[in-house]
Amino acid sequence: MFGLENIRLSLNGSFWLYLLYGIILTAFSFFVYRYTLPKISGMLKFSLTILRALIFALILFLIFEPLLSLTSRSYTKKNTFVFIDNSESISIKDSLQRSKAILSLAAKLISRTELNVKMYSFGKRIDSVSAHNPKFTFSEQLTNYSSFIDFFKKNDAAIQSAVIISDGIITEGSNPSYYFEKLQFPIFTVGVGDSTTKKDVEIFRVNHNQFIYTGTQTKIQTVIRQNGFDGKQIQANLFEEGKLIDSKEIQLNSSGVNQFDFSYLPKEGGEKKLSISISPLLDEHTQVNNSKTFFVTVLETKAKLALIAGAPSADVSAIANIIESDRNLQVSKYVQISRERIWDSKNVNALDSSSVMFLVDFPSANTSQQLINQVVSKIEAGTPFFISVSSATDFGKLKQLEKFLPFYVKSFTQDVVQAQAEIQTGEFASNFSQIGNAANVWNALPPVFQSTSEILAKPESKVLVKAKVREAILNSPLVLLRSIGSQRSFAINAGNYWRWSLQAAERNPEFFRTFITEIVKWLNLPGTKKQFNISPNKKVYSPGEQVDLTAEVYDNSFNPIDTTQIELSISHARGKQEIVMTPQGSGIYTASFIPDSQGDFQVTASTTSSSSTAATRFSITSSSIELIDTKMRVEYLKHLANSTNGEYFSIEKADELLKHLEFTHKKKDSAVIVKSEYELWNYSWVLITIILLFAAEWFWRKRLGMI
Repeated sequence: MFGLENIRLSLNGSFWLYLLYGIILTAFSFFVYRYTLPKISGMLKFSLTILRALIFALILFLIFEPLLSLTSRSYTKKNTFVFIDNSESISIKDSLQRSKAILSLAAKLISRTELNVKMYSFGKRIDSVSAHNPKFTFSEQLTNYSSFIDFFKKNDAAIQSAVIISDGIITEGSNPSYYFEKLQFPIFTVGVGDSTTKKDVEIFRVNHNQFIYTGTQTKIQTVIRQNGFDGKQIQANLFEEGKLIDSKEIQLNSSGVNQFDFSYLPKEGGEKKLSISISPLLDEHTQVNNSKTFFVTVLETKAKLALIAGAPSADVSAIANIIESDRNLQVSKYVQISRERIWDSKNVNALDSSSVMFLVDFPSANTSQQLINQVVSKIEAGTPFFISVSSATDFGKLKQLEKFLPFYVKSFTQDVVQAQAEIQTGEFASNFSQIGNAANVWNALPPVFQSTSEILAKPESKVLVKAKVREAILNSPLVLLRSIGSQRSFAINAGNYWRWSLQAAERNPEFFRTFITEIVKWLNLPGTKKQFNISPNKKVYSPGEQVDLTAEVYDNSFNPIDTTQIELSISHARGKQEIVMTPQGSGIYTASFIPDSQGDFQVTASTTSSSSTAATRFSITSSSIELIDTKMRVEYLKHLANSTNGEYFSIEKADELLKHLEFTHKKKDSAVIVKSEYELWNYSWVLITIILLFAAEWFWRKRLGMI
């Protein structure tokens, strides 16, 4: 429904002045045609006078720059969006009874025509369901609540209220609770599942470094959670590639949580598959959660790191304290004190042998062209680097590095804003497992100072952390990385990020240290100069989960190749499978498939354009992640509802839900006010009209023989 409410014409100047000029010019038009040669009739005089006055009025119109404003009000019909959890955990117990209850509620919702119900199922993603014949298989292998974020953003204007029917178990993606709190419509949650606590022992969490050095002992922290087995004895084992590495005898305590460390000393470099298992106990509810598999990357040699700073700062000191305390790093520092002086310049020759560079506020106004050229030469040779830019950076000189950066500078200023971190959990966790999932830590970090310069991510870069000011997401990203061809780079678009170490010191004392050391290890990863590589989107999958593979192909100059064909040979103990990858442009190729068995898979990729090959591997666990812990998360469902001014209901109290939905939909459809402005002076048809009127007057005067 649409209605025009207001029409307004405004001038760039006084209306009375416009009126005065109009009267004067109209009077002048009458004066011009008071006497004519030859004489013409009074009617013709009047017509020519009006024509001349109209021309003057339109010229005045252009001079005073008229603006036409139209205000209209449109009404949007709102709907009730219903989302039903279609995951495997819903049907683990009393599946027939639960499915009947869900279908019964769905039928009741659809029958209330005044609610305008739109129905969807969700698991890994959200799918539309026919309202006339809704069908649910309850067989989805994953439940991803973060898929609601994009869905709600796209359909926000059409949603009066939403209903989520689920057990509240999240098995993929991030927890979207923080985003739900910002929604402008209520969410009603309906709990379906078993909320009783079962007797069980499970490996709840494993904390480990993603990157480890050979010959360096590391700890793998393991957390076991149990219920109903106080005082029982179990054995926990750590395996590397199926070989026993370490073993622990654990007595389960009455608190329900046991935490302990395995010692792991890698002897060889490369990717290592590690697994932890615990011995089963009699009367356990399930044994599918008694093991956990993960992969680590073992680096063979120490890294030679060059820390180059445009000026002394707290950020430089914070980074230097961390990297200099790491015995796996050989650090050389170059800090610009003044135009003529570099602190620790005695090590300047060590820059040529560095394998990783950290550039902080580099280059600055004092940085010499010689040092810039030396850094550019290192980057051109393929040296990976970290860079942080702030108001202390000389953006004019930074242009010399721009083709190597994960971002480009569209415009720059000296102004700054205080920006907070908004982590992109999926992107971060895929590269940095230890800190990528710590969304609660990232959201609590103090603001940093970000330049108001317009800094935009390049298409091939990954934005790990966005910047926000008062909940508004900025165009300029805060943390991003780029790995393409022979070049690998990591960037922080801010200054004063040393404050992150203070904020996290009490509850997460190792957060900032881990953040920096993980960056160093990621930059120092071997094999970054390969012209052909392939990788899965993760290393460990559940049965029935889709595996996504991505390959990159470059020529000898590391230009992307889009014209080759990539064939995959996927080997498993039970056989082999052949797949042809699909080109996506820019040298990137993709393929997806769903394995039909568990175990380790070896992938070998070959191209038709060369004899080179690439390889990777991944594992399919023996148990579905949906079946590891099937207890309904009542408190989580209540939290989601309460944070949006909605309410939680059990599936048995569905009639109360219907009453609340009806009350919500008694509100009027929301009105959207639309204001449109038209700069009439800027339209070509006004000038064309003036020209045509002048032409008409001239033609008329010629026909009458007037001078």
